[in-house]
Amino acid sequence: MQLHRKLPVNFVAADYHLFAHELNIEAHEPELITASFVYADLYWYYATIGLSSLKQSQLLYSKMKWRRIFSPKIKYCKKTALVFDIWSTNFFHWMTEVVPKLQHLATIGENLIIYIPEPIFRQSFAKFTLSLFANISFRAISINHITKFIIQKAYFCNLKMQSGNYHPEIIKGAALFLKTSVQQNYLSAKRVFIYRDILDGRGIENFNEIIPLLDQYGFHIVDLGKLTTEEQIASMQNCEILAGVHGAGLTNMMFLPSGAKVLELRRHDDNLNNCYFSLASALGHNYYYLLCNVNDESLPTQQNSFFVDEFAFEKAIITVVN
Repeated sequence: MQLHRKLPVNFVAADYHLFAHELNIEAHEPELITASFVYADLYWYYATIGLSSLKQSQLLYSKMKWRRIFSPKIKYCKKTALVFDIWSTNFFHWMTEVVPKLQHLATIGENLIIYIPEPIFRQSFAKFTLSLFANISFRAISINHITKFIIQKAYFCNLKMQSGNYHPEIIKGAALFLKTSVQQNYLSAKRVFIYRDILDGRGIENFNEIIPLLDQYGFHIVDLGKLTTEEQIASMQNCEILAGVHGAGLTNMMFLPSGAKVLELRRHDDNLNNCYFSLASALGHNYYYLLCNVNDESLPTQQNSFFVDEFAFEKAIITVVN
């Protein structure tokens, strides 16, 4: 399936290089891989990398001698699925990658017990979403660099899409699954701006200067980090315009009504982090952007704070609301 993404609604020709390589993407259906007697070193959650190339009935004891098979440091598991990786403690990666995998696994008719590393399991968004899968059991496990696992039968769901790209029907299915799990509306706001504290990184250095503009155009400023996962989902139910700096908060566009508008404040020279442009496209939302300067050009986007030009910001807001 070939995806042909539209350019942003407020696209400027000079910015073509930021989006060009994301406009035509091949999308594949998820693939379910099974493997028998898998030796898994789950330290740092690298299991999925090792499983991606396994074939049916493959016996894998990588970097392990036979005399150590019955070591007390080896834990045995009869049947499970591996759905996590090193990025799964992040809200964005969990919602867009792990939840679709779990949905696919829920259809195979197996009574699975899926083990989730404690650092992931402790995340409130993980706890909430895991509670929604009635036919799959989950258990928290402690992972260290010493303990290894031998899994008699392992399932691995390969989404077959590079992180930051999405099969439209798969991501829409995940979004609908999560939206229908929350009945109440937390906010009635039609326009939401995601607040991010400058102390947490990737905030807006001159945020106080744009607050009057947000007020003028009817934006409700929301600190999503202070909301529960259910409240985050519910707060998007009535929202028609979602705006904010490039960051995990924009993942909440998954819970917007169909055809909503998304405004991403993004780094002026960043042609790599197009995940929210891609997500908006897959969900059928109207995507807008505003290029911003950053505090330190030598640092990656994820470690930078932003400066927002007030005139350019108001111009972008007017374009979005009209």
